[in-house]
Amino acid sequence: MDTPSLPDTLSETLSLAVADARVLSRTDYHPHYRFWHGYSSEQQHLCQVCLAGSIIARSLKVDPRTITSPAAFPPGTDHKLRAINACRTGEFFNAYCIFHNSLPSLESQKRLHSLPSPSHFLFIGWQEFDKHLASLEAIVPLLEEIELEALKS
Repeated sequence: MDTPSLPDTLSETLSLAVADARVLSRTDYHPHYRFWHGYSSEQQHLCQVCLAGSIIARSLKVDPRTITSPAAFPPGTDHKLRAINACRTGEFFNAYCIFHNSLPSLESQKRLHSLPSPSHFLFIGWQEFDKHLASLEAIVPLLEEIELEALKS
């Protein structure tokens, strides 16, 4: 089976992660920052997912009973998922480098380092995850602006 393709920009992929997370079934999934996509002994009846795990669940269409990580996907997808995990913790410069496999300009580097940190990035459960997603939604347009400028140069 072919892996569905993900967007070609970090900002669009981050936006996709937020959108995918917002529509996950709350009866099948439990947000937890430490798990890509799979079960844990704490929540055996639910699939634990991180931010990137939301893409794995929804856009990449992986069954909630499947334990998986970015390494299970082709390199391009793997890198995009790992970049989203860096966004989760506010490491936008690292996320950019992982996603694009290159360094942005010095000006873009400064701007990436100046982006605010997402709230509740060590989320466990829907309440904290919802707050995390809201904070990321506010950052996406700023990231998009930086990324578009960096890709022009």
